[in-house]
Amino acid sequence: MLLCGRAKGDAMGRSVDTDLAPDHCQLRSLSGVHWLTRRPASFIAFQIGARAPSDRRTFQAVATRNAGYTASVRQNSGKSPRRHTQEKRVTGNTPQAEIAIRDADLDDAAALALIYNQGIVDRIATLETEERSPEERRSWLEAREFRHPVIVAEADGVVVGFGSLNLFNPRKAYDHVADFSLYVERSWRGRGVGGQLLHTLIDRARRIGYHKMVLSAFPFNPAGVALYRKFGFRVVGVYKEQGLLDERWVDTVIMEKLLDDCS
Repeated sequence: MLLCGRAKGDAMGRSVDTDLAPDHCQLRSLSGVHWLTRRPASFIAFQIGARAPSDRRTFQAVATRNAGYTASVRQNSGKSPRRHTQEKRVTGNTPQAEIAIRDADLDDAAALALIYNQGIVDRIATLETEERSPEERRSWLEAREFRHPVIVAEADGVVVGFGSLNLFNPRKAYDHVADFSLYVERSWRGRGVGGQLLHTLIDRARRIGYHKMVLSAFPFNPAGVALYRKFGFRVVGVYKEQGLLDERWVDTVIMEKLLDDCS
């Protein structure tokens, strides 16, 4: 699972850990230029390599598009926001960003499909290229069991991210190794959601009895790699030209964390 994160903490975010100017600021990284804007009711990160919007009407258009996410999830799920027993409740990086972490259920399928498809389209999270439907994500959830849980992050009853512990290898000798995935909804990237999900996944993996967690990340995603390092993952090596993405060979960085180490 591959992520892009803020330089100091969150997976898949594109913000900088500094005070922003009233309208926008610029962040340069190994992979291009990121443009950001903070509005009173939104936090919008423009995709890698994108040009900065030239006027406030453009900013407002993007804000309106992202604001529609909540309505879309609620409409697709066919239910009003639900209350669940929370595994962990924490506060994000902004005053209004109170995040609850809980186990996923089948009613989350539409939200998981939407967030996962954003990760596919953005080309920074995975080598997967085929988008998923809510029905496919529901079947995916139905197939999960105790050793391979799925958790979600909620803000005001709306799912804004999810993570999972996955089968690393079907051979018996690998039973104590877990692969994992993290995805965060676009408008919530850079707000601490990915780090909170990862913290919970590590704790869950220890309680299940895993000895090690592993992942793959894109080398052109330094912020994501920095997040994993923060949580104690180390780089094992690089697979050269591991996947063909949009007619371009891409490398992947392999990382691991021994769970006996409590760092």
